Amino acid sequence: MTETTTYTLIDGRKVSNDIKNEIAQKVTVRKQQGKKIPHLAIIVVGDDGASQTYVDNKVKACKAVGFHYTMMRFADTISEQKLMKHIDHVDNDDDVDTAWAAEVERRSQEIKQGIVRPIPWAAVKAQARKRVRARR
Repeated sequence: MTETTTYTLIDGRKVSNDIKNEIAQKVTVRKQQGKKIPHLAIIVVGDDGASQTYVDNKVKACKAVGFHYTMMRFADTISEQKLMKHIDHVDNDDDVDTAWAAEVERRSQEIKQGIVRPIPWAAVKAQARKRVRARR
């Protein structure tokens, strides 16, 4: 006797769109009720193409579901002090719910290799503060 396995083909694009539509409906209800709309802050340092594609997709997703977003772009020559000032500003902004940093290059020696990765906001702050303390 042979066992038969059945597989179900999932349309990932449809599932993604269904989820986005569900979120958009919830955001619409929040707006109608006068509640806060989720707000994403994005900080981009440098001009790497892969990072830009990632950020563009985040902005597109925010627009699709009705989230607010703030985009901050800085040249890779920004000083750590100025970048930390912007990070602190976003961190203390009660309107911002979450933040992501797409870091293309850091001015510190260990990232001169051009590593690009989105990382959680808390990790950005922790890393930046660690670098500042290490320089003292």
